[in-house]
Amino acid sequence: WSGGTVAGGGAFTVSNTLNLNGTTKFLDGRVFTNNAVTTWDGTGLLRLQNTASFNNNVSLTVSGNFASDAGTGVNTFNNTGTFTKSGGTGASSIGAVFNNTNTVNVNAGTLNLTGGTSGGGDTGAFNVTLGNTLQFGNGTHAVTGVIAGAGNLLLSAGTVNMSGAYTLTGAITDSGGTGNLTPTTSMSPASITVSAGALTLTPASGSLAPTFVTVSSGTATLNAPTSTPTLTLSGGTLNGTGVVTTTDMAWSGGTVAGGGAFTVSNT
Repeated sequence: WSGGTVAGGGAFTVSNTLNLNGTTKFLDGRVFTNNAVTTWDGTGLLRLQNTASFNNNVSLTVSGNFASDAGTGVNTFNNTGTFTKSGGTGASSIGAVFNNTNTVNVNAGTLNLTGGTSGGGDTGAFNVTLGNTLQFGNGTHAVTGVIAGAGNLLLSAGTVNMSGAYTLTGAITDSGGTGNLTPTTSMSPASITVSAGALTLTPASGSLAPTFVTVSSGTATLNAPTSTPTLTLSGGTLNGTGVVTTTDMAWSGGTVAGGGAFTVSNT
């Protein structure tokens, strides 16, 4: 499929192989059932419009940066198979409602989900490899599955309600979203940065031990014991019920609030 429009009301199913490339491709008001091994080099926008649905039931591997946006109506991308971003160091986005009930692999660059979820939401797994990023860029996302790997989490807009297993060990950054992370597991983020929005971390067990915590605006609420070598507060609010212990703190603005003890041990 290198261009043009798939429209109409009948079922549309691909059963063996599907190759996406070329120019803009429109899925217009139709249910597209992908039972094929699919490759996409990232070229050409894939637009879902007029209440279209793209159902990936087997595998879809994107080898470059890509964009899939949503036009008029409630358009849905359902991943019941395996979706992999295997190439492209930049950001790629999916603008339709995105429901992941199986596996998403972010092996290169950034995958930005901006359409939220529907129904049961994301019950599957998001696997993010080292140096790469899973981004929630708009919409309301219900994540009850797994976010795993050595990669990063970025919240830039919208709302994420995460209540599954969180074993991602890279940085957590909130630049404008609302993140309510209440996983069934402990959490081991490499760092925590909040420059806007509201980030709440409430792991089921354990403590937080990021290499640094930085809050310049917005609110970071840490509801677990937190120990970090470096804490920088230049604006916004650092809140929470967890005890916070830091070796060195730079405090040039903002508010320290919450119920837990707060200790600075060096400078």
